[in-house]
Amino acid sequence: MSITATVVEVVERNNFLPTYFKEKFCLGETLIYSFMDKLFAEYSGGYWEFFKLSNGGFYMAPTGYEKITCNADNGFCGEMSGDAAGIVATLYTLNVIANKTEQDHFIEMYYRLIDYISVHDESGKIYAAID
Repeated sequence: MSITATVVEVVERNNFLPTYFKEKFCLGETLIYSFMDKLFAEYSGGYWEFFKLSNGGFYMAPTGYEKITCNADNGFCGEMSGDAAGIVATLYTLNVIANKTEQDHFIEMYYRLIDYISVHDESGKIYAAID
């Protein structure tokens, strides 16, 4: 079964963060932006797209970054698209929240996004950045 990503329509954006981050939606949003700042020196903000996955997962990704360099904590350094960078930042965020809260919801969201990586064009770079 192939997992697909769909851009969230403008009218659904207000409910996106509370739906996926539950009561931790402010923390989730703040952490994603913080991880982008930390891992991607070239990141300077901008508009973000929200994506729903057909397996029930999600991620956020900044627009306007055709290529951006990742300098991950694990030693990985390489260029990737803004979409892949958003996946990396979302995974880092979900990992932190899942470990902090130990709530099954965040663990499930983390693994649903991990499952999506296998069909992403930049799967190798994403895996390298989170390994």
